[in-house]
Amino acid sequence: MTHSEQWVRVNRFSGPYPGETVHAHYVQHRFARHAHDHLVIGLVEKGVQQYTYQGSLYRTYAGQIFFVDAGEPHTGEAATEFGYVYRTLCLDPRVLVGVAREVTDREELPHFCNAVIADRRLFAKLLGLHRAVGSGASTMHREALLLDVVAHLLRTHVERRRQSATVGRDEFVVRQLRDYLEAHYFEDVSLTQLGALVSRSTYHAARVFSKVCGLPPHAYLESIRIQRARELLASGASVADTALAVGYPDQSHFTHRFRRHTGITPGRYRDAAR
Repeated sequence: MTHSEQWVRVNRFSGPYPGETVHAHYVQHRFARHAHDHLVIGLVEKGVQQYTYQGSLYRTYAGQIFFVDAGEPHTGEAATEFGYVYRTLCLDPRVLVGVAREVTDREELPHFCNAVIADRRLFAKLLGLHRAVGSGASTMHREALLLDVVAHLLRTHVERRRQSATVGRDEFVVRQLRDYLEAHYFEDVSLTQLGALVSRSTYHAARVFSKVCGLPPHAYLESIRIQRARELLASGASVADTALAVGYPDQSHFTHRFRRHTGITPGRYRDAAR
């Protein structure tokens, strides 16, 4: 990539907690002073970004994170001739309130302490969420990553810090959740559905499941899908039919995930099993 190339990629995601991610490289582009209805949590991967916000000029260096509250006027531009590569997570404030409620059982809009921060753990969590959205991860996986991001934010970078609700080992609840996932493995099940099923918050359902099973619900669901896929492939089903039958939206995504779990492509597994 030369310093003159610019590009922008946008991914919108739906589900209980909808939003948008942007991955872009800007060099000469300058955002005019503006405001928008959504809030922004951004991270800079390369270069230096700067913006005017709440009466001050801030610079975000590679490895740092910046925030923009909904409705707050701000600008945005490169601070060096080589530009910057950044990722932004754009959420409706009501979505953040909803996620925060699931994490802490308190319904209020969190306000960030600082405009720019350095937090390696949060940076890694945000990057993981962006990559999951970009790769077409399941609704449940996106929810889990977003809950983790917000829980971290609430503990460390908001004006009124809040701890996540504690959970114990609720074996009965986990048994209900496992039974549901095993019966609905081919559907795009959400954590919100699982929470409603057992009359618990989304965050509580995810945490207690992970505590008892040693796997988060989305990983447990995928393990069921891969096992069912092995059975179908061994019986002679085509790769395309198997992908649809176990809940993957397309064959390429299924092939990638199957290989991650088994070390072999579905086609080769089918040939070997036969």
